[in-house]
Amino acid sequence: MSQKLDQWRARLNTSSLPVFARTVRDIRHVATDKGASADDLSEVVGHDVSMSARLIQVANSPIFNLQNRLIDTISTAVVMIGFDAVKDLALSVSVIEEMLKGNMHARVVQFMSRSFHAAVQARSFTKLEGHEQADEVFAAALFKYVGQMAFWSRAEGEAVELEKSLGQILTQGGTAEEAEIKVLGFKLASLSHVLVDDWSLGELASNLNNEAHQSDPLVSMVNQAHVLAELLADSDEDIAWEEAEVRQILANIAKRLSLPEEEVRQIAQSNQQAAREIAAQFGIPQIESDIDKPASKGTSVEGGHNLLSNSDQLVPAMSMQGQMDCLREIAEGIEQGLARDELMQCVVNGVVTGIGCTRGFFLLLSRDRAALKVKYAAGRGLAELDAYCQSRSAQQMFDQALTNKFVHFENTHEWPCLLAPIWISDRAIGMLVGEVKTDQSAILDLDERIAGFRQLSQQLALILTRAG
Repeated sequence: MSQKLDQWRARLNTSSLPVFARTVRDIRHVATDKGASADDLSEVVGHDVSMSARLIQVANSPIFNLQNRLIDTISTAVVMIGFDAVKDLALSVSVIEEMLKGNMHARVVQFMSRSFHAAVQARSFTKLEGHEQADEVFAAALFKYVGQMAFWSRAEGEAVELEKSLGQILTQGGTAEEAEIKVLGFKLASLSHVLVDDWSLGELASNLNNEAHQSDPLVSMVNQAHVLAELLADSDEDIAWEEAEVRQILANIAKRLSLPEEEVRQIAQSNQQAAREIAAQFGIPQIESDIDKPASKGTSVEGGHNLLSNSDQLVPAMSMQGQMDCLREIAEGIEQGLARDELMQCVVNGVVTGIGCTRGFFLLLSRDRAALKVKYAAGRGLAELDAYCQSRSAQQMFDQALTNKFVHFENTHEWPCLLAPIWISDRAIGMLVGEVKTDQSAILDLDERIAGFRQLSQQLALILTRAG
């Protein structure tokens, strides 16, 4: 192993990605424990709140959730799509989540999008072939270029130098590997190989970059899927399907599956669209409108609770990216020891920007347990919030909701709202509320709203538990 490769390996393992590496190790430990249960896996995955939320979102996609039934917890996901599928999804999500925390270089997005396309193609055709390792194939295809993604997401000056060299060498008919060796002293594929082993991403992922295993049927399927994804990405889509190289790959797959070539082509085209959708669910960056951008933090004002100094800063929008940004900020804030007030404000911000509520607020039960008072809030109409919450009808609704432990949707009051009683150590301490005042849009996508709202309420409870 070259010294420079070893240096990059150590850099990623000891300084850039240590928390991530621990999460992957814990998932692998549970996966290899024959006595491990769904609850064991749920507990490990639940330690990373952002990854947990993303995993549930992806598990609900048509690619994995063929029965189209709501999956709102990791335990439910294990029952619905299987222990191994959830384990491989958790590893996949953790890798992508970590890469998204780095520099969003265009090449990171490029490798991610092509890897998602290849992963969906490889998984689909592997299932048609009757292999049980379809979910492992999906994960392995995502990990094939993990070294490239890690480098481009963490490199600084080296990225600029390599980008310049790539432009020169590729123009002269050279290869990307030649540019990598010239600038870095090693191939990024070699970095992928060592990281897959260091992070225990699986035997199949390790075999992808090993010449001795290229004849393995699963390795061959993943590699063909990557070539297909690359060819389709580099050409006009309508023309690309007619290219000789694309048609040859489809012919090879058709022969392998004993299916007509036209049927394989139709499956591959359907897979391409599914790949776009699942990449979006994983949070691959796209151009976003201002409405989907994460909210700024609130500031404290008079009255004893935290409100935004300008209530119009937060625009209601049901945005999975808004939920992910909020959950990621909470997770990082907890790790860094961020003040409880800031974390709690982030939660109620997420009710507005991620769940699409007009306003979100947390009600704290008084010491004598006689009243619920607003402690944190975000959104619009905050000036009237205290008066509203103290009204007889609102208090009756809150009191009734506080008697159970379930997140639910209430549509019989003045405005539709989501309610999440917060219980700690078998004792109710408050409630997270999200209101929609504009129309009946809270009824639309209700299952998704409830699932996202439940994630935020769970993090709020975690923050309060840790704060004592």
